[in-house]
Amino acid sequence: MSSWRISWPGVLIGGVLGCLITVLSVLFVLPYFQDWYLFLDPIVANGVVGLMLSLLRGSAGIFVGRAIRARHDVDSSVDFVPTAIAAGALAWLLWAVLLGALGDWTMFTTTRGWLELPRWMIELSLGALVVGTQEPERLDWRFRQVRTQQQR
Repeated sequence: MSSWRISWPGVLIGGVLGCLITVLSVLFVLPYFQDWYLFLDPIVANGVVGLMLSLLRGSAGIFVGRAIRARHDVDSSVDFVPTAIAAGALAWLLWAVLLGALGDWTMFTTTRGWLELPRWMIELSLGALVVGTQEPERLDWRFRQVRTQQQR
């Protein structure tokens, strides 16, 4: 696969998962830390939340890489990056439209909202770079071989 070719199924998978992971994190993970935030400086609390969301969104990039690897022959993990960049942009757009539907258009109207766009693209790209180019070996086969060697 050429390093500048985009896999549109990978973009769709990564975009939807990136947005979905953010929604689920905001609805189900962050409320548990609400009391904890009271003891931190607001800047530190914002940094901790940003770091956590970055790591979780990076996992969407892993799915992008796996989707590409399943459909195309790839030479290196760099082949995943263009698709992950497009998936990050789609995830940001879906999140911004969802917030807009709820009455908050700041993702489109503020500098901070627009600065989130490259951040989302980088997060998914870093997640995609984690994925190897070779299909993983089946674990059940490996354990079956170990078990038969131990029985000898």
